[in-house]
Amino acid sequence: MLCRQQDRDRYGRIVAACRVGNTDLNRWMVSNGWAFAYRKYSRRYVSDESVARSAGREVWRGDVVPPWEWRRGRRLAGEDTGSRPATGQATGKCAIKGNISSSGRIYHVPGDRHYDRTRIDTARGER
Repeated sequence: MLCRQQDRDRYGRIVAACRVGNTDLNRWMVSNGWAFAYRKYSRRYVSDESVARSAGREVWRGDVVPPWEWRRGRRLAGEDTGSRPATGQATGKCAIKGNISSSGRIYHVPGDRHYDRTRIDTARGER
């Protein structure tokens, strides 16, 4: 795999175009519905995204809000906003509980050994 750096985003992360042989991986991901065209840095994959959207591939199988719009607050009608009660009980559509520890984030899913004992401290940013 060969990746050619094109820019850095506002967090310092590398924005790159990657290839394996003659395959443009960015184009492959966008045209198959696994990624969005990142218009801020290039319009190169916009037509590929349009084809994927028209064909209803992967992320385009239903209603979707692009990440950059979601971060600005746009939500689908009825979408859970992520607020959780302080009791630590998961609500809404997502039952995953996330804790923050000194070694990083820990996620618990229903059926895990410690799921029922896991409590969420929203004051620490857990949900």
